[in-house]
Amino acid sequence: MDTAENSSIAVEPSHSSVESVGANSTETTATTAAGEASNSSVDTIGANEATSETTTPVIDPEVDAMFGQLIRQSIANGNEQQALKLVEDAEQAGSLKARDVYLQALEKQKEQQQ
Repeated sequence: MDTAENSSIAVEPSHSSVESVGANSTETTATTAAGEASNSSVDTIGANEATSETTTPVIDPEVDAMFGQLIRQSIANGNEQQALKLVEDAEQAGSLKARDVYLQALEKQKEQQQ
């Protein structure tokens, strides 16, 4: 092709946000329970996958240590139900260690009783 021919080709700009951004360039059609097609972006990109239920809050290390101490004390005093309640409270607050502390304290108490 000649350069003169290339300059004579007119290209009109697109004013579509879809074409200019490419937001839906790979759009798929999901099927709802009723069998109707849905073009919702929530259906196509999974926008609602991460919810507050799936995230774990970060617990302050001092608070986590306090829960651990209270769990150990409860086990040492023979109150396993209170210790378990503390574990549940700690996990709800974001502790990832509370259950391990509980199990280790139980194991230590059993060793001392033998």
